[in-house]
Amino acid sequence: MVEVPVNTAYKGDFLAHVLNDSRASTLVVEDAYVERIARVAGDLTALRTLVVRGDPAAAEGLPLRVVGLDEVVSAAPLPAVDVDAGELAALGYTSGTTGRSKGVMISHAHAYTYASREDQDRPRRGDRMLVTLPLFHIAGLWFGVYQGLIHRCRVVLEPGFSVSRFWPTVREHDITVTVMLGAMAELLGQAEAASDDADNPLELAIMAPLASDVVGFAERFGIDLAAVYGMSEIGCVLVGPPDSVVGGECGFARPGYDLALVGPDGAEVPTGAVGELWVRPEDPRLVMRGYHGLPEKTAETMVEGWVHTGDAFRRDEHGRFFFADRMKDALRRSGENVSSFEVERVVNEHPDVGESAVVAVPSDLAEDEIKA
Repeated sequence: MVEVPVNTAYKGDFLAHVLNDSRASTLVVEDAYVERIARVAGDLTALRTLVVRGDPAAAEGLPLRVVGLDEVVSAAPLPAVDVDAGELAALGYTSGTTGRSKGVMISHAHAYTYASREDQDRPRRGDRMLVTLPLFHIAGLWFGVYQGLIHRCRVVLEPGFSVSRFWPTVREHDITVTVMLGAMAELLGQAEAASDDADNPLELAIMAPLASDVVGFAERFGIDLAAVYGMSEIGCVLVGPPDSVVGGECGFARPGYDLALVGPDGAEVPTGAVGELWVRPEDPRLVMRGYHGLPEKTAETMVEGWVHTGDAFRRDEHGRFFFADRMKDALRRSGENVSSFEVERVVNEHPDVGESAVVAVPSDLAEDEIKA
């Protein structure tokens, strides 16, 4: 069996593309989404069975075998099977910036190493993990749910992130560990302070990247923070221990991976400069096998053992990595790469700015000028 998480925002051609490209034969779906399947049923080339969570009658009339999830769960347990670590475990579809979503071929070794984080102290058995990230993203499903299950934690799932619900949920379920984006921490930090902010059971927030004011956030809520960075193609390659965090960081190189920051000329950039992150694992099974059915795209991304991530980073003198931008969003001014992401963060700190977008405009002196 190969897992194919599907973005719940997909409809029409986007949805049909993922189902057809992956050649998925079985789809597990909430009854509220059955209507979307009905609209593309005539375009589906491989789907045969629909497993419905909720009321199976919602799928009445579809040219598919329809089964209720309760029926599947109550059936006899599946027999154990031997699985080679290099075999395909999942297809994770990436939205990308151009073209249709690409299916990232992920092996069992890749998935387990991503999710387990066995080189880190937390989470551990007995922890209670809160997951508010969507399960169609690798971060929510593997870094959240599967990581918790591997370490025998209790996992609490929320339908989405909410500033108003977050801390009540933490207190209600006695949550000790959570996984979040740095932007989520920024939103929590903007909420009005209360005298009991630190009166909560949360001990650790694993964050990608760390919020800019990590010290203030950690002190206000009485928690530790740990940095991480990963993506479907490469797994989790950066981790940061809670005892030495710096605002905006994504952590240090994880053991088992060679990392390089490379400029447009193919040479590594000096410390402090921005370059594209290239990743080469000691075990080739720990990164993607390629893009499903797209050998040319695979060849563009995987070159001589290195995976070119398309993400721009800088590294400080201590070895910490800081996300700068997607390469397509990087600007070039006065001979230097400038991160639109980082400029936007500075602009957004102004009290009169709610949100900004930074773009490149042609310069009379060549390269780019910056416009917000």
